[in-house]
Order: sequence, then C-alpha cells, then structure tokens
Amino acid sequence: MNTEGTKVISALFAIMLVIALLPMLASAENDGDPDIERLYASPDEPYQYERFEIYVRAEDGDGLDIIKLYEDSSRIDTCDCDGDDECRCTFDVRESDAGYHTYKVKAYDEDGETESESIRVYVLPVEADYYYTYPYPTYSYPAPAITQAYFIPTEPETAMAFEAYLAASSSVGLKSIEVWHGGIRLGIKNCYNSQSCAHSFAVSPKYTQGNYEFIFRAIDRNDHEASVKKIAHIKEQYVPQELPPNVAPTFISTFVEPASPDEGKAFLVSTRFTDDVGLSRIELWQGQKLLDSRSCSGSADCSASFKLSISKAGTYSVSVKAIDSGGAVTAMSKVIEVAEVETEGAGAGTEEAQQESPGGYIVIGDIDSVMFFVSALLFFIVSVAFIWHLIKHH
Repeated sequence: MNTEGTKVISALFAIMLVIALLPMLASAENDGDPDIERLYASPDEPYQYERFEIYVRAEDGDGLDIIKLYEDSSRIDTCDCDGDDECRCTFDVRESDAGYHTYKVKAYDEDGETESESIRVYVLPVEADYYYTYPYPTYSYPAPAITQAYFIPTEPETAMAFEAYLAASSSVGLKSIEVWHGGIRLGIKNCYNSQSCAHSFAVSPKYTQGNYEFIFRAIDRNDHEASVKKIAHIKEQYVPQELPPNVAPTFISTFVEPASPDEGKAFLVSTRFTDDVGLSRIELWQGQKLLDSRSCSGSADCSASFKLSISKAGTYSVSVKAIDSGGAVTAMSKVIEVAEVETEGAGAGTEEAQQESPGGYIVIGDIDSVMFFVSALLFFIVSVAFIWHLIKHH
C-alpha cells in the first residue's frame, strides 16, 4: 500500500475515534445528579414545641451548592455547601402542631442538577401544662397564662366608652395580647417576647343595652395561645333628673303688736315664712344693720318674734329676711309708727335707764335674763350691807 495513502487513512481513523469518544468524555466531566446518602430526624418522634434536628448528608463529584429543607411543602431553611463534593447539614426544627409532618431535602450541585429525598416525622402531642426536657439544653414550654381580664367599669353603660383590661404571662415570652368580639379584633398589644404583658383596650360606645361576649387572647412566641371569654353587661345609661331651681322662701305675714307702739315701750315684730327645701333662719334688719336673728333648723314653716323698743316717736322701717337651706333669700319691709307719750318727770328716769341703739332702736332681751340681773344686783346690795353691819358692830 502507498505510504501516503496509509497516512491519510490513519488520520481519518483518528478523527473518527475522537468524534466517537466526545460523548463519553462529556459524560465523564458531568458526574450526574447529587446523591443524598443519609437523611433522618433526631429524635425520630419529637414532642410538640420541642426542638429537634433534621440531618442530611449528600455527595456530588461536580461540587454541591446548597441543600434546602421543606416542611409540608413549605421551605423553612437552607444550608450552604460552598461547592464541596460532600455536604453535611443539620437543620434545627420546632413544630407547634402535633401529628405527621413531611420533611423534604433538595440538594443542588454546581451544574444546577438536583436530587430530593423525604422523610415523615410523627410529632407527639403534649398537654398545655406539660413540661418536658431535651438533653441540650433544658426546655420547658407551658401555655401562656391569662392573669387578669375584666372591664372598666365592671358594668358599662350605653353610649359610653369603656375599657377591656388584659394581663398575661409566659415563661417563653409573649408575642401579643388581643381582645376580640364577634370575630373582629378590637385591639392588639405587641409584647416583644416579654414574659409579662398588660394593656387596657378602648372599646367604642356603640353597644346597646344587653350582654356581649368578648374574647381575651394571649399568644406566646411559639404561637401557643391561651384565651378566656368574658361577658360585658351593658346597662342603660343613667340620666340624672334635672333638679328644679331653688325657689326663694314664701312670705306669709308680718305684724307689729301693738300696731302703733308708744315711744320707749317694748313691742313685738312677728313674722312667718314657708319654704319647700326648709328654712335656715329669719333675721331682723334696720337698713344695713342686723338687729336680731332666729334659727328655723330646716323647718318648712317658720315663725319668729322680735322684741324691740324705740325711744323716740316717729316713723321707722324694719326688714324681715328669710334664708332657706339652699341659700335663697326673701326680704320684706315693715313700717312702724311710734307714738309720742306725754311724760311728767317720771319718764325721764326711765329713758336714762335705757340704752339706745343707733337709729333709736333698743333690742330688749328675754324677761328671764332681766329678772336674773335684778336678782343678782339685789343680792349683791344686801350682801354688802350685811358685811358692813358686821364690821361696824364688831
């Protein structure tokens, strides 16, 4: 065979061999989908609200990018593999709902190839007040506690705003406290994971008379809830009756006895008033000067008599004033004609014995007081005379 022909045939054979080997070389460069070597939960049956782990190990010759974790079709976490051929990830999970849950992991390699595997985990239920522990560290998750729930005031009235007071606590921290009525949330207080939280929620004055059910709720950071129902007794608003204005005392009569007294002689000014709230007192005035006063002690019908003496004849005016328990006042004037009396010497001594008040009025006290004074004076004179007699004859 010709040497040149042999060379050409050899070259063509080499080219065909390379073309045949290209798919195999490409297949060798792409190692295929990632391999999920291991997937399990620890513990395999965790308790409700307890933290547990989902462990996964995957391999890929092209290098792994990320591994995603899904809980019941919802992605909850992602692990970065940084292009390593082998990737181990541990996901921390806490489940609030008891029962079976599906956890799926999906591994992505650097070429975008994926592989997924799933496991089912049964979450054991616990009672609201059940405490349980986990080896590292110790956890306890009781339900929130509603410590106080009441209305201010305790019996609101119609057309009046009131408050719903709520206080709660939780060892794991509270997310919020809320007040609801008829499927409508009336108010929410963010508690920012504090262990105790309290708030007064304003309630609008839209409720008519009747009984209404309100729900007080507390939600902790794990979405565990406690609630209590309270009935608000809305009563008809009390509207106080407007009191009638205070009516001034009613004047009945005023008279002088005798009708025309003599100068220097005692006489009486008598008056009578009535009042619906009761009379406090009746006063006797001359101009701006109070001459005398009588207490009525709250009586609805009160009469008073004042004893006067005017030393000089003439025309005089006095006023009687009634004051009731509410402070209302009624005043009436009375004119007094004082007659002149002819005296023949004897009257002068009487006038000098009297003390005139300004304006010519003399207010004469009670007869008993005058008699007591006279008796005391006589006793004093007799006592002095007796002592003088003893000294003189001793």
